Amino acid sequence: LDVMCWGDHALYDCTAEFRFFWLRTKVGELEDDRLRVAPCFECDPDSLAEAYDAPLPYHRDGLLFYHKPGHYALGLTPLVCLWKDARTTRYWRGLDACVLELDAAGRLATLDGLVVPEHPATDAQARLALAPGDLA
Repeated sequence: LDVMCWGDHALYDCTAEFRFFWLRTKVGELEDDRLRVAPCFECDPDSLAEAYDAPLPYHRDGLLFYHKPGHYALGLTPLVCLWKDARTTRYWRGLDACVLELDAAGRLATLDGLVVPEHPATDAQARLALAPGDLA
């Protein structure tokens, strides 16, 4: 999907577009054809239709959207988006679930920091035996 380092070359400070080019080029130079790079598509209507419908030798589990000029950022970032729906994954459940974290202040929040005020964290903490930093 992406490459951060190849041999002695660190690619953290390179754009996503360059990292994808580097990965495809370097994997193409290998004599082992068992390693393949996931297909990459432009973000226009025709390419998105192809990304949805192209046959793959494995099960699709969503579509990743990268901001091509963006550099690698550890953790959550607005530069990458994972899109899943009933057509892109066999594990689709709709919008009935999300991952929450119990923060040090005892609040339940999404991993991007949005606090969930409707459900007191103390109830969830007691019911699920959560400690700060745990995911629910």
